[in-house]
Amino acid sequence: MCGIAGIISLNKKPIMHVEERSKKMMKMLDHRGPDYHGYWVDSEKTKSIINTRLAIVDVENKFDVPFVSNSNKSIITYNGEIYNYQYLGNYLKSKGVALRFRSDTEILTEGLEYEGLSFLKKIDGFWSFGIYNKQQNEFILSRDLMGEKGLYYLLNDEELIFCSEVEPIIAVSKNICEIDYQSLLSGFAFRAAPPQASIIKNIKKLSPGHSMVCKLDNGDIKNIVTQSFELENWLDFFNSNPSEEKVLDTYEEYLYNAIKSRVPDEVNFHATLSGGLDSAVISIYASKYFKGRINTVYMHSSEEAPLKEGDYLDEYEASIFSSKTLNTNHNSFSLLNELGIKNYKKVAENCFDGVFCEGAPSFASIAEFIKQKNSKVLLLSDGPDDFLGGYNIDKDLYEDISNNNYIISNKKPISKREENLSLYSSQPFYFRPIHGGTDKNVLDSIFSNDILKTFKSIYGSTGNVSSALDNELDVSQKIALSYASYSLPDHFNTRIDRSTMMHSIEARVPLQAPSLVNLMIGTPGRWRYKNDHTKYIFRKIVERHLGKDIAYRKKYGFAYPIWKNKTLNKELNMGNYIMDSDFFESPCFNKDVKKFFSDELKTDNKRHIWMAYCASKTYERYKELIKNNHFAK
Repeated sequence: MCGIAGIISLNKKPIMHVEERSKKMMKMLDHRGPDYHGYWVDSEKTKSIINTRLAIVDVENKFDVPFVSNSNKSIITYNGEIYNYQYLGNYLKSKGVALRFRSDTEILTEGLEYEGLSFLKKIDGFWSFGIYNKQQNEFILSRDLMGEKGLYYLLNDEELIFCSEVEPIIAVSKNICEIDYQSLLSGFAFRAAPPQASIIKNIKKLSPGHSMVCKLDNGDIKNIVTQSFELENWLDFFNSNPSEEKVLDTYEEYLYNAIKSRVPDEVNFHATLSGGLDSAVISIYASKYFKGRINTVYMHSSEEAPLKEGDYLDEYEASIFSSKTLNTNHNSFSLLNELGIKNYKKVAENCFDGVFCEGAPSFASIAEFIKQKNSKVLLLSDGPDDFLGGYNIDKDLYEDISNNNYIISNKKPISKREENLSLYSSQPFYFRPIHGGTDKNVLDSIFSNDILKTFKSIYGSTGNVSSALDNELDVSQKIALSYASYSLPDHFNTRIDRSTMMHSIEARVPLQAPSLVNLMIGTPGRWRYKNDHTKYIFRKIVERHLGKDIAYRKKYGFAYPIWKNKTLNKELNMGNYIMDSDFFESPCFNKDVKKFFSDELKTDNKRHIWMAYCASKTYERYKELIKNNHFAK
């Protein structure tokens, strides 16, 4: 896990202030790679490649970053992990490729030099990287299929600036960066900027599963697909009417392999273990593989652990039960303190990705806690709710469509379920995703009509991803494909990456291994929803290992926001900050927007207050970056 950045001249002229700009970007990425850092500038000063390293694999070797290939033809800045790097190392050696280290960085560099971008199809892992091939005078940016790591760039006629985060690009841009209010609106509507965007105009995000190839001799730049979902075999599998035992055994095999490969061998790690299904699945298989007791962690986000009707174990009690059954070394801590407040404030001031999500500070707090325990890696369980039908609103929609329960066109929806059904479209496919629940009347109260009338979003659609399979996928599979294509890379994984890397912790999401994701997307609705349960397959698997009391508990959600605590809400002081900010004076907002926020401050639901707080804090940080950028014209 690392921070990557760089500046590439596109007009063959030397990059202005290249050394100073490179050092500034490198320093701003220290938190992403505190172990080693470095930058490389070519003799013509037309290329700068920057890397900071958090050592997870081959930690004893203190090789220089950016990494240079054996032939001296390629230089790479790399952020990610290749879990099958040992296998790929043996493969490269069999082809006569010499290797100096035991690092996945070297495997990636030499593999790309030997086979080109087709080598990426052999990789089990995640990445964002930039690599320059001197012989071909070609520069490539690339991002993995699930988009576990962000990769932002600013492209104009003169140069390409890229980085793991948005802030350093703003800090060294030669042009004044401006707020993109359409993207900001997406942050309020979907708690994330649109796919391939940030809330800064012209600072884009590379699409997951894509590579940008820049031919520097002639200036040709292309975005190409280098990874894609492969569903056909699983559609055939389920069409063969396998038995329940066969389905469960298949899932167990893929779960074990995905989780086993993502348990680190050289550094300490923790796995989250709440009372839920997904974190239990991680701990089940990690415990089977790891030699010794794994470390697990539970975060208290409320003064009393919640208990839903029908459950006799609350979330914390359920986590303890799972821990004792699996013999983990279980830790717990509370979000409700000064460190929790500090993480909320720190997360809020760096939302240039548009992720105005109240869950982000919880990830930051977990990362901070396990860092204090001398861990470098955090295993998280995000993914199955989206891929395998964990949300009740998606279950309701699937059942309504399957039963032809369509809303009469002139009837006004009277419930959230009816509202979601009214928004559904089969051609082109659209549903309201779990992170898109901001009501239209709320958006009307915040933004001006001029901004609202031109707003469109790809969240909730499948874009062009499923066109070849449209007739073979049911509604639940299309929902899963949409989440995998857009929501996970640009919302959920973006918040994980930014929040955990605040504290130099590498987050791994084993349940997003592409081989496993293909299986989950390919699973039809009849296997997702059974006996009125969501995520039926995972429940049956957990029942096998932990029993029915854990397997059939209700869904509780990730964490309660800190503002539910009156004392800490007062200390966070979101309301006063918003009211004192000049950000909402822009004509892009409704003229009565502060009255709307003032009214919501009097209620218990402060979700939109949190979004406005993030926007205001990020705006103040934006002004600071602009003020201190003496490179801008």
